[in-house]
Amino acid sequence: MRTSARQQNLIGYYSDNELDWGDDACGPIGLFDHLPKTDPNRLEVLRVIQSTWPDVAGFNKDWHATLADWKDLQTWDQLPKEQQPKAYTKLFSAWLGHLAGDYYRVTSALIKKYDPNHLILGVRYRGYAPPEVVQAARGFTDVQSINYYVGDARLDLDQFQMMYQAADQPVIVSEYSFHSLDGRSGDRNLVGFSAQVLDQQSPGRWLSFNDDADWPASPMSWALIGANGWTEPPAPKAATAKTLIFGIVDIDDRPYEALVSAIGSTTPLLNPLPQTQRHRSPARCLARKFRHQTRRAHSVPGPGPAHQWRAGRLA
Repeated sequence: MRTSARQQNLIGYYSDNELDWGDDACGPIGLFDHLPKTDPNRLEVLRVIQSTWPDVAGFNKDWHATLADWKDLQTWDQLPKEQQPKAYTKLFSAWLGHLAGDYYRVTSALIKKYDPNHLILGVRYRGYAPPEVVQAARGFTDVQSINYYVGDARLDLDQFQMMYQAADQPVIVSEYSFHSLDGRSGDRNLVGFSAQVLDQQSPGRWLSFNDDADWPASPMSWALIGANGWTEPPAPKAATAKTLIFGIVDIDDRPYEALVSAIGSTTPLLNPLPQTQRHRSPARCLARKFRHQTRRAHSVPGPGPAHQWRAGRLA
């Protein structure tokens, strides 16, 4: 990253991609149950429990327990998740916010340590952004980012408004596409995402970029929409998630004309939107921060033409 700090064609960094924020992956039960009493993960869960329920009486009420003292909680071998789902859900929410706060604090500090000149673009949520994680990002990241593939092409307005408001940051749709079941390589790409169309000429392949019925220009202008640049694979390759035809060009870098045309006609409609927002809106604040940080990065010449902007991914 030290070599990237003066890059003129770098917008910023995604600190990760599609992390699993679910209970099975990072919930408190996996960091408490059956672990030694001195395990640091278990001790951290205990600290979050005591911050969520300031007194034993409140804990006993919610968990239907009979603790006489917090020390009695150390005798539990596991959390009664199945027996007390409401109490566990409350704990999971508190734990997720605590865990995400630590994640963003550590990763943002490390990024800024080695590159103070560029933006932190979030973690590219996988279709759904947990509110606790979004809230925890506030003050650490510059943008929220989400990979958003929906078969009906409809926008979950409640989720995007939540992301914008909870983080007080604009939202990048870092991946959004409909993959086609055909391509010039001949690979049929019959596996993968539900967001798919029959062939390259299907209106759904390109109309979603040019249809504002479900992507309104709201007063917030929270969405910065980008298209996947992946190319299709050669026909002999086995079809996997990485070989689906998401891209705007084929295997020989020849553009799919209808899609390119739709993107080209949509971009001029999006570019003026931040200028219509209130002076202190997150979108406008980000634009000012971006201009300031890129000026600082440009103070020493960097490689590559300045117009070829890109976003880096750390993971």
